[in-house]
Amino acid sequence: VRGRKIFTQTNTHTHFMEESAQTTFLYLKPGASQLVQYKVFSPPPLIPGHTRVVCISDTHNQHHYVRLPYGHILIHAGDVLTESGLRHTFQKGTAVYATDKGLELFDRFCAWFGALEHPHKVLIGGNHDWVLQAMGADAIRATLAQHCPKGTFVYLDHEDATVGGVRIFGSPYGHWGSHNNAFMCPNREYNEIKQDTHIVVTHYPPILPKSSGKLSEDQSIIQALERARCQLHISGHCHWAHGLYFSQKAKIPCVVASVCDSHWLNSDRFKNKVRGDIEGDNRNGGYDIAFPPIVCDIAVPGGPPPDTAPFLSSSHLAVSGTDSLTLSPISDTVKPCLLFFGPSTDPEAVTRLIPLFSQWYTVDHFEDVEEAVQSVEEGNVTYTVVVAKLGSKGNLGTTLVDYIHSHDKLKQNVFVVIHSSTAMGSKRTKEKLINMGVRLVVDHDSEDILMKTLEEVAKGRV
Repeated sequence: VRGRKIFTQTNTHTHFMEESAQTTFLYLKPGASQLVQYKVFSPPPLIPGHTRVVCISDTHNQHHYVRLPYGHILIHAGDVLTESGLRHTFQKGTAVYATDKGLELFDRFCAWFGALEHPHKVLIGGNHDWVLQAMGADAIRATLAQHCPKGTFVYLDHEDATVGGVRIFGSPYGHWGSHNNAFMCPNREYNEIKQDTHIVVTHYPPILPKSSGKLSEDQSIIQALERARCQLHISGHCHWAHGLYFSQKAKIPCVVASVCDSHWLNSDRFKNKVRGDIEGDNRNGGYDIAFPPIVCDIAVPGGPPPDTAPFLSSSHLAVSGTDSLTLSPISDTVKPCLLFFGPSTDPEAVTRLIPLFSQWYTVDHFEDVEEAVQSVEEGNVTYTVVVAKLGSKGNLGTTLVDYIHSHDKLKQNVFVVIHSSTAMGSKRTKEKLINMGVRLVVDHDSEDILMKTLEEVAKGRV
């Protein structure tokens, strides 16, 4: 048996446990409930009448480390670049432009993407991909065309395309994120997904795990998947959630295919020493490859598409497809900055609070307290508010409070909030935190007070 099951499963979420992400992949057999690990060069045999789909996301300039098995269709769910809105775009008036270095980075990705042996390739953008948003869909497709001599390719911008008998809908848009805010769209809808769409690709996951072990579903996407009788959903963005989930009602498999880990690293901590960034760019930090690709076989009437099958579209792929969408501007200078320390031990709080904070703030989210402290210490970003989620096992968020308390300038200028049920339940702990300079202590039940207060701070009323 070449496949090796190496997963524990809790509430349909699989957790990667061991072996190199650069030489293996995870495979979902039709009808299976768990992923199985295979070596890249020893895949399971192709199933007659099925289409093999290779899923990746969040390569963040490190695509050259990714090793992929063969499949009929390769799908990339966004974030091909890293912080490209901060590093490689500029704004004149309301127009956003990509720098030459930004265009070069995307060109490098396309050269790698186009040279892969997969006969059909699909790409969407992600929140780090401001260069792509600045280029526009037509220029993206022109760049891909220069580098895809084999088979066919498609870039999807909230639209669908069909290759052979496989109908795919792809959208980069989301309504929550961070200071990397490409393709932000507060009025996103998925009514455009047609019945019998086989695969839906969005950068943002429709299902994420809660700390309780249960799953949180984005019903705007889940209901569209169920209505379309979709066979597979592919996403990325939340690196830490890499794995397999199933919708609660229809049991649709949804994979989070991010291949980079969720820890933002400074250049001296990179394990992947050979970087795909522009020379000198990696001094600003980045991610390492940590997770393997995910491969799924799906049954599509007519079997897998032939290598030369063209992509056909009912939504005119030459058009960007964003006319009806309201996008956030690249510049968030009108918004103050908020540092949110929310560890991976409490993913439910992270996914719940970031969209709320983003109404009034540019949000920098950190899972590691040392990285949060370093961001404050470096002073590259002036934070108006710091929110630290405390109380989980192994959560040392008070280190961040101690650091701010020890610096008078920070203590005077930063509005510090502690989110902790433990602290709220202890008068002594609350008093200690207040004496350390904390301005507000809340828990889950008092988040309405937190949101009202943060709105007042953002508007300069506190």
